[in-house]
Amino acid sequence: MGWLQRIAMHRAAKTYARRLPAEMHRGWGAADFYTPGQVRAAVAHLGLNRRYIVIAYAAFLAEDEFATAASETPVSATYAEARRIFGRYCPRGSGHTYWHVPISNEAAASRYGVGAP
Repeated sequence: MGWLQRIAMHRAAKTYARRLPAEMHRGWGAADFYTPGQVRAAVAHLGLNRRYIVIAYAAFLAEDEFATAASETPVSATYAEARRIFGRYCPRGSGHTYWHVPISNEAAASRYGVGAP
């Protein structure tokens, strides 16, 4: 990865880390890990640059799912590298600290336009 791409990735990570954790929690409640579809829906809903979705995959997917999902992304990064970059920009106290607030499947589908409402 060249220096220009590194700068762009860090810039994207800053936006992802500020906005995505709260959106994931609002959309699907607290979870240790989410599905690739949930991550894609939240990134699209927020209008984040999908080129750097590998950062979100590393932050919200289990490592084995990350390998599969990340293989389809335009920017490549290892699981550890992408998690480190994401963690660097998480606001203090919010990095992977989620509180469980249940949400129905219908509410999530309605919010993100996924599946049948």
